[in-house]
Amino acid sequence: LIRALGLHRLPESGTDGDPDYETDAHRILCKAFEGRGSLLLIDGYDEIPYAQRLTLSKQCMKLAMALPKLSIGITCRTSAFSEILPGFSIFEILPLDKDQIKQLAALWSHDAEGFLEQTKHEPYQDLLDRPLFLIQLILAFNQSTRLPTRPSELYSLITTLMLEKWDRVQGIKRSTAYSRFTTKKKTQFLADLAFQRLRTNGLGSFSRRELELFYRSKAEAYELPEDEASEAITEIQTHTGIIVQTTNLDYCFCHDSIQEYLASEHIILSTNRKRAIDHVKRFPETIAVVIALASEPASMLESVIRNFKDDIITVEFEPFFRRLIQERPAILPNAALGAALVERFAAWSQQDRDLPEAIQAVFEHPSLGSQLLKSISHHLSLFRSTLTDERINFFEGETAIPTYSILNGTIYYELIRSLLEG
Repeated sequence: LIRALGLHRLPESGTDGDPDYETDAHRILCKAFEGRGSLLLIDGYDEIPYAQRLTLSKQCMKLAMALPKLSIGITCRTSAFSEILPGFSIFEILPLDKDQIKQLAALWSHDAEGFLEQTKHEPYQDLLDRPLFLIQLILAFNQSTRLPTRPSELYSLITTLMLEKWDRVQGIKRSTAYSRFTTKKKTQFLADLAFQRLRTNGLGSFSRRELELFYRSKAEAYELPEDEASEAITEIQTHTGIIVQTTNLDYCFCHDSIQEYLASEHIILSTNRKRAIDHVKRFPETIAVVIALASEPASMLESVIRNFKDDIITVEFEPFFRRLIQERPAILPNAALGAALVERFAAWSQQDRDLPEAIQAVFEHPSLGSQLLKSISHHLSLFRSTLTDERINFFEGETAIPTYSILNGTIYYELIRSLLEG
C-alpha cells in the first residue's frame, strides 16, 4: 500500500512479520492519513493467503485505533471471516431486485431484452438475484444467444464456471493438494460430498466438523493428505462459491439445485446405481436429474420404474414427474421402457384410482409424452397379432403413436386386458 501511494520506499530487506518493518510501515501510513477523513478499502480479504490474514487484521486494528478519522472497509466472503474486529460493523449484500437484474442485464448482455425474455420461460428465476450466477448466465447467453434448454445443462455450466474459470480469470493460485485437482476431479469430489450429505441430511446445512470428517474419510480414495483437511475445506468454502457459510458454524451448498445436480453426477458414476438411487428415494427430484444426465435416459427411467414399482404412481412421487418435465431428458423410444410402463399401469388400473395429475402432464407433454408413448408402442408391437380391439390403434401410419388420452386410465385398462387375454 505504501509503495502504491508513492509515500516511501521501505528497505528491501524488510518483510512482513519483521517488527521493525511493520513499525516503520505503520508510522508512514499514520503520517499520510493523519488529520484527513480518508477511506481505506481492502478488497478480496478471502483471496489473501490464509497465513497472512491474521497479520492483516491486526494491522487494520492498529490503524483504526491510531486514526479515528480513517474509515476502513474490507470486502470478504462470509465464510472466510470468522471473527468480528472490535469497532467494525458487518454488512451483507442483499439479493438483487428485479430492477437491478434489468440494469445488470443492460450493462453486460449483448441483447438484454432477449436474455430477460428467455429467463422468464426457463426455471432459473431463483438464480437471477445472485450477482455471480446472473453474470455467468449472461456470459453464457452472450456466447450463443441462448440459454441451456435443460436445467441440468445449466447447473453443469455454472459448476464448471465456478470451479475453473473464476480462479483462472482472477489469476489465483492455491496451495493444497485439492487445489491441484483438475476441474473434473474437483467435480467428482464435490459430487461425492453432495450425495453423502443428501443421503444423510437431505438438502439441509452441515457443520465444518462434518466437512472435515468427510474429507478425511475420502482422503485415501482421492489421494489427499489427511493433514490438509482444515486448509482444503477452507479453500473449498472461500474460493469456489459452491459451498457457502450460513452461520458461524453451519454451511450448505449455494443452491439446492446445484447439490441435486452434483449428487446426480455421483449416482451416474456409481458402480451400484440401484443402491445409490435407493438412498435418495426421499428426494425424487434428484432421481429425475439422474435420468436427464444419464447417457441412456430411457434405460435409466426403466430401471427407476422397475425399482420403485407401485410407488412410482403415487402422489408422493409427483415431484419426480414434475421435475422430469422440467429436465426434458432425451428419451429415445425403447421397448424395455415401454414394457415397464405397461406393467406399472396394469397394476395401477386395477386399483380404481385416478392417475396423479403430474403423470398425466408427462404423457401430455409434446416431446416427452410422445417418446414414452412410442416406447409403449414398440413394446406392444411384439404382441401385434393379439391386439384386435379397434379402439387401440397403435399401428396406423408410419409413426405408430397412439392418439388417445390416458386420462382416467380407461383406455389403458382395456389395452392391458386385451394384451393379457391375447
